[in-house]
Amino acid sequence: MLFRSGPSGSGKTTFLRLVSGVERPRFGSLSISPSNASVSYLQQEPVLFEHLSRKENARYFTLVQSTKSQFDEVTFQRLSVKLKLTPVLEAPGGMDEMSGGERQRLSLLRALSIRPRILLLDEPCTGLDVGVKLEFLQMLREVVDEFGLLALYVTHHAEEADLVADDLLYLSPNGRGAGAVATLLPTEEAFEHPPSVEAAQASMSPD
Repeated sequence: MLFRSGPSGSGKTTFLRLVSGVERPRFGSLSISPSNASVSYLQQEPVLFEHLSRKENARYFTLVQSTKSQFDEVTFQRLSVKLKLTPVLEAPGGMDEMSGGERQRLSLLRALSIRPRILLLDEPCTGLDVGVKLEFLQMLREVVDEFGLLALYVTHHAEEADLVADDLLYLSPNGRGAGAVATLLPTEEAFEHPPSVEAAQASMSPD
């Protein structure tokens, strides 16, 4: 599933923060089934630690007491190969010598190493070149399907929606303050019959 809107401020990132439990709704309620479903969050900019090695960054959850037991070695090894990261993790050099695509794939590997039920992605392709972006999205789609994840993906880019989304949730740009108006549609229908003028303009935009 992909969350999509026009101008900033319609509540996309806030929704992800609500799902992750970082924020609580001021009105109404939000429920997840099962209520104890594990959630991983992939941010726009990879959060990697320069004082740790590449492998330590990828295996970060083994260093945290609260997530150490959730780390899945088999999943980690499978995804290292699938995401083409095995040689990257073994190579010498610091985090600053990795490309943008490698850093984002490492972040994805780390997020999935604890086998979450829900994966949240907040504009993860920002700043990536077109070719790198397409490779990342193709890998992401394959991983989501293979592991049966519920993925909530925020983006402003129509082509990303077309590549990875099963359904699109449009949030109205006047959501700030008054509360966003949401329209959920299957991806194909959303592009053929946009629910609003703003949605139609966003779907046609190369941005």
